Amino acid sequence: CSDLEAIRLGVAGKDFVVTSGTGSGKSLTYICSIFHRLFTEPKPEGISAVIVYPMNALINSQTNEFNIYKNNYEDATGQTFPITVGQYTGQEKSGPRQEMQQNPPQILLTNYMMLELLLTRLQERKIRDAIYNNLRFLVFDELHTYRGRQGADVAMLIRRIRAQCRQEPACIGTSATMVSMGTLESQREEVAKVAESMFGKPFTASQVVDEKLRRSLD
Repeated sequence: CSDLEAIRLGVAGKDFVVTSGTGSGKSLTYICSIFHRLFTEPKPEGISAVIVYPMNALINSQTNEFNIYKNNYEDATGQTFPITVGQYTGQEKSGPRQEMQQNPPQILLTNYMMLELLLTRLQERKIRDAIYNNLRFLVFDELHTYRGRQGADVAMLIRRIRAQCRQEPACIGTSATMVSMGTLESQREEVAKVAESMFGKPFTASQVVDEKLRRSLD
C-alpha cells in the first residue's frame, strides 16, 4: 500500500512527500519512520524530529495521538514509554515550557513561526542546539498550505536549519492532493518540483507517494 511505500523510504532515512486525502493515514508514515529510528537507535538527549504543523489545533490533536501511543505501549509492556514528545507553540504554561527548555524532547511538535523564534531567542538556545546537533527528521505537515510570501519564509527557514545541522535530516512533507490534471507520473513530477522548492534539495517522482484506492466491492 502507499503508506508502506512511504514508511520504507522514511526508515531508510530518505526524503519523501505523501499526497492523499484527509484521514488516509499520512501522519502514520512519518510517525512510524521516526519511531523506528528512535527504537533502533535510542538517544537519551537531543531532538531527533521536528514536526511542523500550520495550525495549533493540529498540534493539540497530534499530541493526543502520541499520548495514545504512549498509553498503549505502557499498558502492553508494563514499561515506561522510551520516547519523549513535547509541543511548543506559545500556548503552553511556563512550567512545561521551562522544562522543555532544560530537557528538550526527542520529538518536538511546533508551528513554523515558533520554530523561527526557537532558533533566535536566548532562553531557547538549548532547544536550538538540540535541533542542530541531533535532528534526523524535519517534517512539514499540510505542505500545500505554505504559499506565496509565507511559503518563501518557510523555504528559507528550512534552508537555515539544514545548513546548521550536524547531519543532513530527512525532509518529509504531507499534503492533500496538490495536482489533479495529467497522468499519474506527471502529477508526481509536479509535486516533486514543489518539494524541491520548499526543502531546497532534489526530489524525484519516485519520492512522491500518492493515494491508491482499492475496490471493496465488485
